[in-house]
Amino acid sequence: FTGSGGLQLCSDQPVRANSRTYNQASAMNTYGQYYGPYTTTQAVTAGELAWLVGLRQDAAFRTNIALTNTGTTTAIVAVSLYNGDGARLAGYTVTLAPGEWKQQNKVFQTYAGRTDISSGFARVAVLGGTGVIVSSSVIDNATGDAVTNPWLF
Repeated sequence: FTGSGGLQLCSDQPVRANSRTYNQASAMNTYGQYYGPYTTTQAVTAGELAWLVGLRQDAAFRTNIALTNTGTTTAIVAVSLYNGDGARLAGYTVTLAPGEWKQQNKVFQTYAGRTDISSGFARVAVLGGTGVIVSSSVIDNATGDAVTNPWLF
């Protein structure tokens, strides 16, 4: 099975959940990453910022940024990319329908034309909407193994 997206669980009782996204390396081996659960109240809302740190885009690693709108209205999110010295390199805006998940791949290469970032970060501003989940994946280019980076307030 191949696919991607957000998973929403609804219950009138307490629920504990987690998820893992992975690739099948061979008949016996997988590799992937863990995604923890979030409630809508833990997500970023209009006027708030989130920060993604420890990002890379070089010969060894690449960075993807994922956004999920858990809210009931359209969300507009502005992402700014920085190198480790704090210089802004590029930015882009994402519009998410309610319940929509989007991932931008190789963000430093795609939006800034850079493949030499050994230490970078992103500033994520929710311009409109509520309930935005923000995360990044830093992926080893040789093995495909990924590390999940949740956002920081």
